[in-house]
Amino acid sequence: MLDKVTDTSLEAFKEVKKDIGKRQLEVYNAIKELGHGTNTMISKWLNLPINCVTPRVKELRDKKLVGASIVDICPITKRRAIYWKCVKEPVYTFGFNDYLVEKQ
Repeated sequence: MLDKVTDTSLEAFKEVKKDIGKRQLEVYNAIKELGHGTNTMISKWLNLPINCVTPRVKELRDKKLVGASIVDICPITKRRAIYWKCVKEPVYTFGFNDYLVEKQ
């Protein structure tokens, strides 16, 4: 938990807060925990419908936070699928201390 926030950190937080939402962060963290995974694997990991995961992965790709890792057979669907991996981390996200992610 953060006790003291500098002015520059607060400014950076306000800017990035607009850029990534809670669900995006959940998907990002699931990919990070899995190492890499397909949309179906992420969906099962988070216990969310696939139609909640796929758009969030696309948004994270557009923000250059997630990228393709490999194309391989998904163990769940038994079909070829793109495995996603984390490319870089957001500076700060959404404002929840539990979900705070710091830049490397």
